[in-house]
Formats: sequence, C-alpha cells, structure tokens
Amino acid sequence: MFLDGGYRRLADPGRAGVVSLLDQGPVYMLSALLYYRDTEIDRPVFRRWLNKVLTAWRLRLDGIVWLNAAAPFLAGRINSRVQDHIIKGATEPRIRDFVAERRAALERAVAMMSAGPDAPAVLRFDTGRQSPQEIAARIIAEWGLAGR
Repeated sequence: MFLDGGYRRLADPGRAGVVSLLDQGPVYMLSALLYYRDTEIDRPVFRRWLNKVLTAWRLRLDGIVWLNAAAPFLAGRINSRVQDHIIKGATEPRIRDFVAERRAALERAVAMMSAGPDAPAVLRFDTGRQSPQEIAARIIAEWGLAGR
C-alpha cells in the first residue's frame, strides 16, 4: 500500500535541490482510507499503524498543496471531461453531497497529516478563481523554489 511505505521511495529529507511532487499521494490515500474505513480508526491496532505512517510522512513532506474549487465548478469540470467519473452526469444535489463528503475526508486527512512536530506546511488554492500560473508562482515564492 502506498500510504504504508511510499515515503521510502522519496529522496532523503533535507537533500538539497531535490523536489518531489506527488499527485494523489499520501493525503489523498489517507482521505480515501478515512472515507471508506472510518469505523476502523478507533481500533488500537489501526491507531498504532496510523500514527507510525503519519509520523513517517510528516518527516518526508515539506508541504501539501490543496487544489480545490466550489462544487458547481468541480461538477462542470467532471461533466465536461472525456474520462468517466462516479458522479459524471449526476444531479446537482448528488454532486454537492459527493463533493462535501470527499472534502470532509480530505479536511480530516490534511489536519492529521499537518498536525504535530515536523508537520508539512499547507497551501490552499481555489482553482476556480486562481490560474495555474498564479498558483505556481505562489508555491515557488512560499517554498523558495525559484531556480529549481
């Protein structure tokens, strides 16, 4: 499972000049786990495993970039793309509920991943209001990535 060990594939923390970008990385995987297996979180064996995994990822991640948008904007993107999606063509209330449920799981995952010592910084962006160029410029400025 990517969440439990994927961090071993990344460069060592603090290695100068190395930037790794993960799409649907540990935060997404954790949110999916929280969404689909929420009832298991309180089990002691799961809690111990989760604490180990969170600690390992916190040591590897310098930052989390959260790209989000309002539900109607996301619905438009989903419905206009070629690829299938679980809610493609769904009613507006269903899309709103779907986005709210997944967003709540992501909020929880980001909170867990960014809590405690060595926590990665979190940058949030509204992709319905900010261009990719604006987002990239802010990430570069915030994390001192100019010239990399």
